[in-house]
Amino acid sequence: MHTIGEFARLTQVPEKTLRYYDALGLLCPRRAPGTAGYRSYGAGDLERLNRILALKDAGFSLAELRTALGDAMTTADLAELAGAKRAALADLAESAQLRARRAAARLELLARLDGPLSFSMTIRETGACRILSVRDTLATHGECERLFEEIAHAAPGVRHSGDLCGAIWHACAPGRIDCEAFAIATAEVSRNSRVRARQLRATRSAVLTYRGETDYLGAYAALRAWIAASGCRVVGAKSEVFVTPRDAAEESLTEIRIPVAA
Repeated sequence: MHTIGEFARLTQVPEKTLRYYDALGLLCPRRAPGTAGYRSYGAGDLERLNRILALKDAGFSLAELRTALGDAMTTADLAELAGAKRAALADLAESAQLRARRAAARLELLARLDGPLSFSMTIRETGACRILSVRDTLATHGECERLFEEIAHAAPGVRHSGDLCGAIWHACAPGRIDCEAFAIATAEVSRNSRVRARQLRATRSAVLTYRGETDYLGAYAALRAWIAASGCRVVGAKSEVFVTPRDAAEESLTEIRIPVAA
């Protein structure tokens, strides 16, 4: 039998860690009578410690170790746990790799652009929300304004109440632009209009925001370049959300959303 100091030197596991494992009930050495409760480690404790270290190396958390080291745990049970842990670690590794690619793409853009990158780009879940929308085929992007006027007529006050509005560009062929203008609002609409209330579903999107009304070409070019360099693929129609500032001196804010998948 070995004292905790001897066992720590033998295993190269700090005494503090051994005491912690003892407190958690993961590795509980004997306490011989008449020794003031001193810990005494034997061969079985060494085997159990090695099992703990092996499971930790496999990615098991301390909470998961309790289950994996249980007396009722069979070899088949342990294999099932290990398989699930391996799948979880693979998902984490893939997620980390994707984040690294997005970071590298951002640095590449910074190096290529003449000035500092003035656009904020990220991958974000855009939540579901209720919208009032009307869809039509337009000759130019500027005609989208009449769709907003149609929404405002069908639901008075929406365009002037501070509600967010936007447009989904379902297709942008020259002279035939499939646009769905919308307002994020809960107002009721008149029955004799084309405006309809519907639920905008949640999506995972590459998102970019910019201010003003003249930088949209550069904004789209930067976002699409970042998506491509990040290894993502576009999986849906692009959309824009327009935030009208309450202060007339402040520039308007536009958020571009492009649904993507890894």
